[in-house]
Amino acid sequence: MKKIFLLLAACFVLLTVAVRADEVKTEYFTIELPPDWKQPRPARNIPGRGLTATFVTKDGKTAVNIAIVQTSLRAREFAAHAMERAMERDTFVTDAREISGGVAVEIFKDGHRGVIYYFSNGKQVSSISIIGSIATGRELLQKHLKPADVGLFPALTE
Repeated sequence: MKKIFLLLAACFVLLTVAVRADEVKTEYFTIELPPDWKQPRPARNIPGRGLTATFVTKDGKTAVNIAIVQTSLRAREFAAHAMERAMERDTFVTDAREISGGVAVEIFKDGHRGVIYYFSNGKQVSSISIIGSIATGRELLQKHLKPADVGLFPALTE
C-alpha cells in the first residue's frame, strides 16, 4: 500500500511540473507564460539602459514586447519620439491617446495591426507592444504579469 501511495504521489508531482507554466523573472516584472505562449529568446538586460523581452503565441499570430528604458521623460514625450521614428520606417501611427496613467498608440505596418502602451514612473518608461490579437496580448498581461513597479504597468484596459 505504501508503494502505491508513493507511486501516485510521484505521478502527481510529475504531472504538476509538466503543466506548470514557464516563469520569466526580470527586475521589472515576473510573467507566468501559459502553455500556448513561448519566449523565443531570453530577456535582454542592458545595464544602465533598460530591458527588452518578447513573448509570442505558439501559433505565431500574436506577439508582446516589453521594453523598459531608463529615462526621466514622461510617457507622452517618449511616445512622441517613438512615433516619429516609427513613421520614418513607413509605419502608420495614430495620435497618442490618454489611458490609465499613460498613452496608447495604434500602429499599422505591412498589413499588421498593433498597439503600443507607454507608461512612466519618473525614472523609467515602459513600452508595451502588442502585435496581432490585441485582446490575446492584453489577456496575457492582465492575467499573468506581476510588475515590480505598478507605475510601469498600470491596468491595460481602455
